[in-house]
Amino acid sequence: MHILKKVMIFLLVATLLGGCGLALYRHAEGDKILSVQTGSMVPYFNPGDALLTRWILLPDLHVGDVVSYRSPADQRVVVSHRLVSINYQTGKLITKGDALDMHDLPFPSGQVIGKVYKVLPHVGRGLDWLHEPTGLIIAVYTPAACALIYEAKRLSRQYTKPAYRCYGYR
Repeated sequence: MHILKKVMIFLLVATLLGGCGLALYRHAEGDKILSVQTGSMVPYFNPGDALLTRWILLPDLHVGDVVSYRSPADQRVVVSHRLVSINYQTGKLITKGDALDMHDLPFPSGQVIGKVYKVLPHVGRGLDWLHEPTGLIIAVYTPAACALIYEAKRLSRQYTKPAYRCYGYR
């Protein structure tokens, strides 16, 4: 039973580290994961979904692409809407939510975070939960505390064992 416990802990840690490593690699490549908060793009994606976006150059954008960009009104807000117009001379873009009647205000292409290339249904709920205190405690702080306690106990046992030395033998 002791070996099974170690194998399970190893698999859990390997999965978590592998997932974190993959996420860091994708982030370094310019990818971002965003959580959908509103229904402005229903049925393409829904509140609670997650979007994977990839950074893209202006010449590679096309009308009909769904892009994520920083809102000109509030830089802390990220909007993910469909491109309806691209002005290559001025670099201004116009988007519209699929479920909305009006176009968004024009914004500079420099505000674009990336083009949406994948929708992950319901994954955004988990991302939102991780930003709440309860999620942080359960998913981050508790496993970290358990790892620290486990390691402290292991080190304590190792350094409290008597050291046997034999002297005088040649």
